[in-house]
Amino acid sequence: MVIEGMDGVGKSTQAVCLMERLRGEGERVLLTKEPGGTEIGEQIRALLLDKRHTRMCVETELFLYMASRSQLIFEVIRPALRVGKVVISDRYVLSSLVYQGFAGGLGVEEVQQVARLATKGLQPDLMIVLDLPLQVALRRVSGGGDRMECKGEGFFRKVREGYLSLADGSLARRVEVVDALGEVEEVAERVYGVWCRHFRG
Repeated sequence: MVIEGMDGVGKSTQAVCLMERLRGEGERVLLTKEPGGTEIGEQIRALLLDKRHTRMCVETELFLYMASRSQLIFEVIRPALRVGKVVISDRYVLSSLVYQGFAGGLGVEEVQQVARLATKGLQPDLMIVLDLPLQVALRRVSGGGDRMECKGEGFFRKVREGYLSLADGSLARRVEVVDALGEVEEVAERVYGVWCRHFRG
């Protein structure tokens, strides 16, 4: 499964919360984070998030994300799935559909074509999109962290629109939007509730 959402919504925190809860219940869980997660992927991550690379075009951005993702699938995700582990990914293809396809202007279908090659068709059973009002999310990343977080309010408005649009569209069967307002524990309960409905219902 995948936990998604725009920068500032608390994806990484909620991914860890879910992992710890499931492990406490006896599940064998692997948590992965994009971009990165492998030696090659971490080098790609450094390129992608370096604020000095202001001239990186969106096509290059897309191919770098997909390259990191492909290596992560090959080295980490597929081996874990083969031995029956639950895999929780902090971002996956939906991020590229939104950030490069929708907000970046490449087009969702074009990004899907690249994703099919990069992932060899590996699809998550569930995608949870954490959602916050735009200004709340922007306050959490104010001060400009990495290159992606510095893209500005107009870009992130499109990112949020992209997530909500895709969650209501062709991906609706596998996407659930979760309100990320509130204390960490409150949001964690909502995420866990979605997990239970999908996998234990």
